Amino acid sequence: MRCQLMSFRSHDGTCNNIKNPTRGASLNRINRFQPAIYENKYNTPQDWNHTLPSARLISQRLIRSHTTKVHSQFSVVMMHFGQFIDHDLAQTVQGPSETTFAPFLRVRCEQTCTNTMPCFPIEVATNDSRIDASCMPFVRSATV
Repeated sequence: MRCQLMSFRSHDGTCNNIKNPTRGASLNRINRFQPAIYENKYNTPQDWNHTLPSARLISQRLIRSHTTKVHSQFSVVMMHFGQFIDHDLAQTVQGPSETTFAPFLRVRCEQTCTNTMPCFPIEVATNDSRIDASCMPFVRSATV
């Protein structure tokens, strides 16, 4: 890939690094710092059988606040901008399906709390004061 000197970065990340034009570009794999660890040694994520604490429970315990504080420098816009960067600009490739692969059980991932490929829902505790559901839908990203 040949890159031209540009005044602005590209929307898909190509040529943002002149020496490595595709590094950080969308639809390219990201190198791992550590090898992948799958529960079945092949393709199921860790905690497929719910042996670890829920990701929701961990975030509640680590980032807990009973009161809302007004910050002198930052607003909720900062959080939303972080979400924008993470979800939109990172352009993570979605999995090819958001429907279960199980035979005779074609269910969209947002309608089930069962771990059935590609659905990997996040459990929500019954005493969660912010989410009125037993799980949050989550679909694994595609491999590139």
